[in-house]
Amino acid sequence: MPTIPINSGENITAAQFNELVQLYNAYWQGGVYTYADTFTTEIYTGTGTSSQTYTVQQPLGAPDGWFVKTVVRTHNGSQQNLPQHIWEVNGQILSFVDPSIQPQDGTATTITIANSHITEVARRKGWGQPAVIPTVAQTTIITAEHTNYLLAQINAGLWHIEEDVSSLQVKRGASTSVLASIYEALESLYNNVIEPKKFNIDPSSKNVNNSIVTTGNNSTPWQSDLYSEHKFVFTGYNAARHFFNSGGELIVDMSSTSGGTNQPSMVWNAFFDNLGIVRIGAETTTNDGDSENDVPYTSVGGAKGFYNIPGVDNGASPTNSDWQTIYNVAADNAASGGEYGSEYGSAYGGSYSGGIYSQRRFIIDIRGTINTTTNNFEVHLKVKLIEDDDDGAMFVNANIVGEFGYAQPLETPIASESSTHQFFSPVAGVDYVFLERAAPIISQVTPWTAVNYLGVTITGV
Repeated sequence: MPTIPINSGENITAAQFNELVQLYNAYWQGGVYTYADTFTTEIYTGTGTSSQTYTVQQPLGAPDGWFVKTVVRTHNGSQQNLPQHIWEVNGQILSFVDPSIQPQDGTATTITIANSHITEVARRKGWGQPAVIPTVAQTTIITAEHTNYLLAQINAGLWHIEEDVSSLQVKRGASTSVLASIYEALESLYNNVIEPKKFNIDPSSKNVNNSIVTTGNNSTPWQSDLYSEHKFVFTGYNAARHFFNSGGELIVDMSSTSGGTNQPSMVWNAFFDNLGIVRIGAETTTNDGDSENDVPYTSVGGAKGFYNIPGVDNGASPTNSDWQTIYNVAADNAASGGEYGSEYGSAYGGSYSGGIYSQRRFIIDIRGTINTTTNNFEVHLKVKLIEDDDDGAMFVNANIVGEFGYAQPLETPIASESSTHQFFSPVAGVDYVFLERAAPIISQVTPWTAVNYLGVTITGV
């Protein structure tokens, strides 16, 4: 809602126009963030009066306006955690509501910066584009020209989400008054259209590469379980955020060839066929299926994606807590009720297929790490094939193949879409487009390795 009340029928003010710019810029450009919580210590000097305010040095990577999470002051030699209802923050200005809680001269006060990758949902906005048109001076009279610049950039975002001309905003005529109704209409557009669709991407606006790196187990028979780890490297944490926020996905495409003649192998063959492509997005991981009207598998533990990655290990050897399972489905589901369903299906039969009682599992674990040498941000995927404990001495003799790639958000609109050009050009010679997001570099970390998760502990299990 606008900080300055809107009067129906009146023109919007420069302050209200600037709010519209900032509200959209949270989606179009977004803030800059770090991957781990940050702590800083400030030394305050003040009078101890209720009107006293303090300028907090904003740490690198902290967003404006809401970044202070906790305030701990030293008082009479002891630390005191100040409840949030007695302090408030506006930008970089920290003020205390209760004058009795004013820091003393020279008091060391620790500020905790709210930079949680999982819980701070504001970072899930931001497509990493150049900033929205600059805000205007408070004395500026807002004209249709100002509004048309903003509308052109909004249209570029809407076109990225869904290439639908009917969703685009129409430019205002030069003599059109910029009434309060425009503020309300755009605010509604942000909240009710862009916010729920901010991770969406039109199919024609992305480049799907599902076989950038292909690895397999060289037809080596395996009896218990099998796993492999691959990494997707971005130039930095914010580059990864912008990729996923823009609708980018990591892709895993499993298959099996050259073998698969015994019953356990046939179950995996059928499962991979039904699974299709697995897509890891900002908040969810799902599968496409084999285009034969298969319903996507339901993962145990609910929908999870990039924003479920736990704490950073900063290049150190990962521990179990660094990994998060984001996809856990019953591979038995592929064979339940089929040729091998009775003997190699779920332990509790077809009625529980895909539930927590299924024995044969397909699992993807994820973790993030900052490479301390290059400062690149790495997303690691561990794919695990968990065999049925009741298969006894049978070996899976199929050649297991994993293809790893991505769905990359592309530049839109492109020049060939000239029929829609008017929506993205506020004036002659100015065009707004959604800029392509950089794709990650993919490599294998651990080759496909046979293990027994019941008897052997490996990292991340």
